[in-house]
Amino acid sequence: MFTPMEPEEQAEHFRRHCEKIKTGKTVCYCKFCTDAINMGGKTGIHLIELLFTKSGEEYDKL
Repeated sequence: MFTPMEPEEQAEHFRRHCEKIKTGKTVCYCKFCTDAINMGGKTGIHLIELLFTKSGEEYDKL
């Protein structure tokens, strides 16, 4: 699970993982998961970003 990888290997690993996700945007609760989703080619949105958007402000990543 936590096998060290070169950055290129990581990107390929997360790209393959993101192929299984049917939407272009994914909400994550972990910073590292958000980074991995972004690295894999999808848009990762951290849950905190959604919770603490100012009232009346539209969230631009959605």
